[in-house]
Amino acid sequence: QSLLWDSYGATLGIWEFNPAKCTLRDSFPLPVEEVLWLFHHVLKTALYQLKAFELVPANTSVGAPSDTLRSSISAALVAATIFGVYALGFSPDDSVKCLGLVCAFFAPVWLLIWRVGGHFTWRHADRMTWGWLAPGITTTLIDCLGQQQGVWRFPAAYLSGINVGQYLKLDVALVYMVSTFAVTASGAVVLAATEELLARRSALGTNGEASL
Repeated sequence: QSLLWDSYGATLGIWEFNPAKCTLRDSFPLPVEEVLWLFHHVLKTALYQLKAFELVPANTSVGAPSDTLRSSISAALVAATIFGVYALGFSPDDSVKCLGLVCAFFAPVWLLIWRVGGHFTWRHADRMTWGWLAPGITTTLIDCLGQQQGVWRFPAAYLSGINVGQYLKLDVALVYMVSTFAVTASGAVVLAATEELLARRSALGTNGEASL
C-alpha cells in the first residue's frame, strides 16, 4: 500500500526526486532508495510500537469507546475518503492534491482499523501515542533534511502553502504522520488483541485451578 501511494504521488508530480542524488529509472517513478526507505519506515515504526507495548502499561481501568463515538469517527473517515477521491480525481485545484492523496489512501485504512480494533483504543492509547509520535516526528525531520540536501522537492502548486520555515510543510508532515499512524495502529490492534486474549486465558486458567 505504501508503494502504491508513493508511486501515485510521484506520478502526479506532488513530489520529485533529484536524479543527480538518487537512482532513478525511466520505467518507474520512484528511485531505488525511496523503495528501500518505505520498507525501512514500516519496519522502524513496527519496532517502535513493539517497544512501546513493552515499556508503557495498558490502562485497564477504562472501557471501550461508546457506540456514538465509534459511529461519528467512522462517518468522518468515510467523508475524508470521499474528499480524497474528489480532490485527486475531480478537483481543478492542484493545491488540494497532496491532502487528497492522504485522505484517499489512508482514511480507508484508518476506517478499517477503527472498525476492527476501535474497542482497544482507550486502554492502549498511551502505547499507541508513543509508538506513533517517535517514528512520525523523526521521519518528518528526516524529510526536512532530504529537502535541504536537494534529494527531493515538493512543488508548491500541489501544497496548501502552510509551512513552518522553508522545509516543514503541513501537507508533507501529514503524509508522514498519517502513514506512520496507519502502521502504528495496525500493529497496536494486533498486539492489544493478543495481549488481552492471553490475559483472559490466564485468568480463566487461574480461576479453574482455584475452583478445583
